[in-house]
Amino acid sequence: MKKALITLICLFAMMAAGTSLKAQEAILELYPGWTWISYPSTDTLDFATVFDSFTPMTGDYIKSQMGYAEYYEGYGWFGSLMNFMPCKGFMYKSNRTEPVMITVGTPLSQQAVTTAEPTDITAVSAVVGGTVTIGEGNHIFARGVCWGTEPLPNVDGNHTTDATVAGSQTVTLDNLSPSTTYYVRAYVATDNGLFYGEVLSFTTENGGSGDHGYVDLGLPSGLLWATCNVGANAPEEYGDYFAWGETQPKDTYNWSMYQHCMGNVYMLTRYCDSSSFGYNGFTDNLTTLLPEDDAATTNWGSVWRMPTKEEWQELYNNTTCIWTTQDGVNGQLFTASNGNSLFLPAAGCRDDHSLDGAGSFGSYWSNLLGMDYPLHAWAFSFYSGDYDVLEYSRHYGRSVRAVRPLGQNTSFFINVTANPTESGIVTGSGIYQEGQSCTVTATANEGYTFSNWTENGAVVSINATYSFTVEADRTLVANFAVPSGESHEYVDLGLPSGLLWATCNVGAYNPEDYGDYFAWGETQPKDTYNWSTYQYCMGSENTLTKYCTKSSCGYNGFTDNLTILEPSDDAATANWGSDWRMPTYEEWWELCENTTVTWTTQNGVNGRLFTASNGNSLFLPAAGYCSSSVLYSAGSNGGYWSSSLYSGRPDDAWNFYFGSDDYDMYNDYRNYGQSVRAVRVGSQN
Repeated sequence: MKKALITLICLFAMMAAGTSLKAQEAILELYPGWTWISYPSTDTLDFATVFDSFTPMTGDYIKSQMGYAEYYEGYGWFGSLMNFMPCKGFMYKSNRTEPVMITVGTPLSQQAVTTAEPTDITAVSAVVGGTVTIGEGNHIFARGVCWGTEPLPNVDGNHTTDATVAGSQTVTLDNLSPSTTYYVRAYVATDNGLFYGEVLSFTTENGGSGDHGYVDLGLPSGLLWATCNVGANAPEEYGDYFAWGETQPKDTYNWSMYQHCMGNVYMLTRYCDSSSFGYNGFTDNLTTLLPEDDAATTNWGSVWRMPTKEEWQELYNNTTCIWTTQDGVNGQLFTASNGNSLFLPAAGCRDDHSLDGAGSFGSYWSNLLGMDYPLHAWAFSFYSGDYDVLEYSRHYGRSVRAVRPLGQNTSFFINVTANPTESGIVTGSGIYQEGQSCTVTATANEGYTFSNWTENGAVVSINATYSFTVEADRTLVANFAVPSGESHEYVDLGLPSGLLWATCNVGAYNPEDYGDYFAWGETQPKDTYNWSTYQYCMGSENTLTKYCTKSSCGYNGFTDNLTILEPSDDAATANWGSDWRMPTYEEWWELCENTTVTWTTQNGVNGRLFTASNGNSLFLPAAGYCSSSVLYSAGSNGGYWSSSLYSGRPDDAWNFYFGSDDYDMYNDYRNYGQSVRAVRVGSQN
């Protein structure tokens, strides 16, 4: 590895009129491979500003003891390191074959944010973007687009974080709903604040619903069946294959590639009515596919959907079914009393990378979750000698045959959810005919009480059982709350401080449950734990916006010198009430030093047991930790936040971390998702 020591002398100079720093020109030579760079400036600047006259190549790296970053053409730098920091050394890896001389620090142009006109609009996607320029001396910390169905989208809602460089950028928005109007605008975060471009709108297509043929079989429900599979252009074509609840075909069909889980059948993240199969005990009690997860609706438009289990049974109960060959393709033919018929090709199914049974059997999804286990869903399957509706694993790729009502707007989808999701069980989701009566029910889980039903934020009923006549699609939310004055269980370990420790984690209902995971200072669990989603920064560990004791780590030099979580940012206080809070660094040590700490298994769950001299004990499950969208080390390690910021670097906080061999207090990145065990003082009732 070739190294060259290059000191960027006079890269920055102090402005005479104040304390701001202005980039000046300097010459830097980067060699193929690795080059050592010394950075003596007293200011922190992002890579895009320092290298604004130089375009790196995809795969170029910058690394230091603090982290790394990699460059992607058209997008910019990505990684845990986004800035040159004062008095630090850096390694730059160039993928060029020849040395390159670059000019560092050329001032940038006038600031502006322009939203690009949306293009390539389909039923479920669109290409959006914008152009950003910034004024002299400014630096880009984050940029992208905000989007949503409300007229003024902002970074508090759906948004992308595409790059930290000026210029034009585009991004494709996926998983949109057909026939829906969306609003979009570009944004940029710089030294001077957050700026938006103009708001533009676009409407997704309806999926071409009028282009697909259907047949009327004179069924009792009046349901119309499509004449070919989704993804096909003729009745004999196999068409596309879909995992249940996914809307696009793919190359590999297994649990590790399944959209609605975290890698296996016991880590479901959607459509789960059993905590034994949910990720970290997750349940949402959804049993019927929502329109955005229905392959027929998303590909063909809102008038189409996948059949219910009962509609598959209606089909074969009201027709004559025979195994036949049509234009050289094997399949099942359904002939109705009105003389019309429907052909389903024996398209087989996909498992992993292979197509199995094509020509010998057919398998078609319904929109209903399985009855026995949430890893299954109902499907209609047949071969030459038999047919039936059975439960199959959701990860398989199976065919989809769409249906539509006799009149386009005579059936509607009612979706009911619980808020918070773990607080209760709700029933009533499904597809209903116009004018049909629908009853939705809410049953509170232990530790919660039912509050009300709301729709679009407005209360529609204060009764746990709510009945109404179906006249349109509706999404109803059952709201639950912890009863006023409820006391979570705790244990007195006879500690010198008199501190009382909760017997289970925040988000759990018994000592062995893992509970929820929180980034430090955040009060709600989430799907992704990294710097781009962290609440108190502008996209990296060097752009902190709260709990920052060093200007080199603060956004635009920000410091507030807060070192203990405020109650509003304490996950224990926010979720359990003012009697509870997260332990400090010192209180974790008090627990360890005044108990006997052992590694054990309790009700099948690994963890640490703290036994006090008064005979009482406390169990902490080895719940692991979350980074990005992955849960690591569950069952082998535990990570529990304190309320104390790490004094050495404000992008870290203290946590109690343990495995089977040892335990200690460590500093860890604040963006990680870790467990929270609450405490309260002994004098409280």
